[in-house]
Amino acid sequence: METRGRRKRAAAKDRLSNLPDCLLQGILSQLRSRQVVHTSALSRRWRHLWRTVPCIHIDSADFPIQIDEDSDLFSDQDDDRKNSDELDWSARYRRLFEAEEDAIAKLEDFADNLLFHHGLSGNVLDTLRLRIYRRDGCRHDRNDTDMISRWIRRGLRLSPAEIDIIIDGIPMEQPYYFSNAGASLGRLTKMRLENVLLRDLFRIRDLFAPDSLLPVPEHLEIRNSALGHIVSGTLKTLTVVYDSPAGTRRYEMFSQIAAPGLASLRFEFSLSSLANLDFTIEESPSLAKASIRLLDEAPQSWSWDDDDYDEEPDTTGPVVSNLCGLLGSLCNVTSLHLSGFQEMARTQDVLLQAVLDEPCCVFPNLKSLVLDNCNLGYGLQTLWRFLHNTPALERLALTNCKWQENPHTQESDEEQDLETATTTTNLKLVRIVDGNNKMRSKIKGKLPRATVTT
Repeated sequence: METRGRRKRAAAKDRLSNLPDCLLQGILSQLRSRQVVHTSALSRRWRHLWRTVPCIHIDSADFPIQIDEDSDLFSDQDDDRKNSDELDWSARYRRLFEAEEDAIAKLEDFADNLLFHHGLSGNVLDTLRLRIYRRDGCRHDRNDTDMISRWIRRGLRLSPAEIDIIIDGIPMEQPYYFSNAGASLGRLTKMRLENVLLRDLFRIRDLFAPDSLLPVPEHLEIRNSALGHIVSGTLKTLTVVYDSPAGTRRYEMFSQIAAPGLASLRFEFSLSSLANLDFTIEESPSLAKASIRLLDEAPQSWSWDDDDYDEEPDTTGPVVSNLCGLLGSLCNVTSLHLSGFQEMARTQDVLLQAVLDEPCCVFPNLKSLVLDNCNLGYGLQTLWRFLHNTPALERLALTNCKWQENPHTQESDEEQDLETATTTTNLKLVRIVDGNNKMRSKIKGKLPRATVTT
């Protein structure tokens, strides 16, 4: 009787297990797959739930490299070996290699078994997510490539709706990820690739083409990976991010985007990469929202004693030209967010002003504009020029923007500024965040019809 009472009290406390399978599967989908498998030890109720969780998340961080510092490798009988730095580091490296091999073997066994049992269940996946760390020097790249590609192919047979492949450390070079996937990709709507490279140029160009092995989903995110040509009637949102320090040397920075259904576009890259950037965006009548963020660059360290030091070529012209071409292809958007448009390193010219001086940067349909961490030029001249190029603008947000007072501004220039600013008759709201009082006062004076808030 006492044992039965304990069981009843325990069952009453375990309310989580009383939930239906669909809710428990939703909860387990938020965990990594190894954590999910561990829940099978909780009770009979949980024993087989992991097989039907609609999300597979394989993460190499769940299989850390473990080295026993108290092992025989560093025992007292090896004192003579310890006295030799060369032998000591050689032994440590060998021990590290063996420990990493053991961790990879455990990861491989776990992933193979997980995908095998999910395949037996016959259930389709909502998400296939792989996050693998690759360190150079301890394992052959080809073995890594074969292992990860095998997991991807097996996961694709489960018809995932979302694919998320993240490679940390050494980039993954493999053009055959999606070979023989066939109709298994029919449910695919979202894809993210990070640190994924392709060896052959023609494969990069054909990766997202209509007759390629990989159909373009509705939502595509490319981070520090080869992009190539994208031709799709289904693509709705595209995100392209190059924030790796070696991004401009490692990745193929070109693309031709032909997606008439594209509605949202976001770019993030360093200013220097714009010199090698070759983006061609064909007419997209549905494109309404766009964002371009220029990332800060860490200065490259060098020494005067470095014989290999060469002064970097002046890329001001290509940077401005390519940025004009990119912004010009966004001329029909209704919402635009620009971030990090500061001065050019060589000339110290205001980047945004140099771009707006070109005739291609006119936005007749733009209604919402956000300028974040941008230089607005002397006497806010760049801002007035932007307002002149956006006649339909209704909402303007300035966040952490700077400007310089021009002591040589003449009265005729002030009158021209006022005339230019007052042409934006549709502007209703201006929001200024982290701006000084003089900026707020100047904008209020030039835009009397707009409501200026902070």
